[in-house]
Amino acid sequence: MLGAVAVLFLVYFARTVCRQLTHIELDETGIRARGPAFGASAAIRWDDLRLFRLDYYSTRADREGGWMQLKLADAQRTIRIDSDLDGFAQVVECAAQAAARRELALDAASLANLQALRP
Repeated sequence: MLGAVAVLFLVYFARTVCRQLTHIELDETGIRARGPAFGASAAIRWDDLRLFRLDYYSTRADREGGWMQLKLADAQRTIRIDSDLDGFAQVVECAAQAAARRELALDAASLANLQALRP
């Protein structure tokens, strides 16, 4: 039992380290995530964007604590970005503008979370 808990901890630790070492790059053509893990590098051109989803995960019943996660996808790749990233709001705004240009339909939760994130 202790061994299983240790393996689970190591997997979680490795995932956290990979996320911390992953860099997000934005430009006028798209977004890139570059990381050390196999499969951690991905690029999505704004012209190919098919999915914009902004989710909020609450850690408390009163919905005061929690984090957001942005999910972007094209036909082959998906990039997920957590709100603990410095500049998260800027990344979300760039992606939201690209989604608007592509006339992507956003779900109600994404729209509400986008409004909550904007000043």
